[in-house]
Amino acid sequence: MSQWLRARYDFRNMSTKMSGERTSQRDQLASRKLWSGAALVIIGALTAALTSCGSSSGPTFKPASVAVADVASLPIYSAPNGKVTAQLPNPDPQNYNQKQIFLVQQDQGDWLKVSLPIPPNGQSGWIRTSQVIVRPNYYRVDVARSAHQVRIYKDDVLLKTYSAAIGKADTPTPGGTYFIRVLLQPPNPNGDYGPYAYGLSGFSAVLTNFNGGNGVIGIHGTNEPQVIGTDASHGCIRLRNADITDLVTHYKLQLGTPVRILA
Repeated sequence: MSQWLRARYDFRNMSTKMSGERTSQRDQLASRKLWSGAALVIIGALTAALTSCGSSSGPTFKPASVAVADVASLPIYSAPNGKVTAQLPNPDPQNYNQKQIFLVQQDQGDWLKVSLPIPPNGQSGWIRTSQVIVRPNYYRVDVARSAHQVRIYKDDVLLKTYSAAIGKADTPTPGGTYFIRVLLQPPNPNGDYGPYAYGLSGFSAVLTNFNGGNGVIGIHGTNEPQVIGTDASHGCIRLRNADITDLVTHYKLQLGTPVRILA
C-alpha cells in the first residue's frame, strides 16, 4: 500500500466534567455509539485500502477465439442471414488438406464474424456458429518489423523474443492481423525454409504468385542466418533454424494463433 491509514480519537472532553457522579444512561449510550462508529470507520477504511491494494487496475485478458469448420462445405455470408459470398471446402485442398480455420472478430450468438484467409488482406465474412467448433487461444505472435523481432505472448505476457529478417523494400512484409493456418516440416531442414514453416492467412501485396503459390506469407527458418536482423526476404519472416525449432517444439502454437505484423 502507498498510504497507511491512521486514526486518532481524543475523548478528553468526555471526561473533564465528570465529578465522580454516575454517568447517566443517556451518556453511556452515546459513548457506546461513538466507540462503535469509530470502530466501523476504521474497519471500513482498512477493508477498502486492502481491497485496493490487492486488485489490479489493468484490463482483464481475453483470449482469442478460433473457429474450426465442422461441416464438409462451409458457406461464407455477407452478413447474418445475408447472401452467400463463398463456399469453402473442408478440409481445404489448397492448404495441405487442413481444416478450414478462422480468427473470430465478433460473436453475435448464432453468427460469427471472422477473418478470411483470402487475398487481398483484411477481408472478413460471417459464418454460422452451429457449423464450427469455437475454442480459445491464449497465445499471440507479434512481429515488430522496425525492431526485426518476433515476440511470443501467452495470456498477454511476453515469453520470448527472437531476432528476425523481414521483407525487402520492394517486397515488404504486409502489416495487419493474421493467424496461423498450417505448420509444415520441409523435407530438407537445411533448405530455404529451414526445418519448419508456419503458413499464415496473409498474402504479399506485391507477389501474387511465388514458388507456385499465391504469395502466402509465413514464418520459417533460413539457410542464410547472416541476414537475420535485416530486410532481406520476399515478404516472409525468417528466423534462425534453432529459433524456429524452439518456437515450434517449445511453445506448440495451435492453428488459429493470432499473428500481428506491426510497424
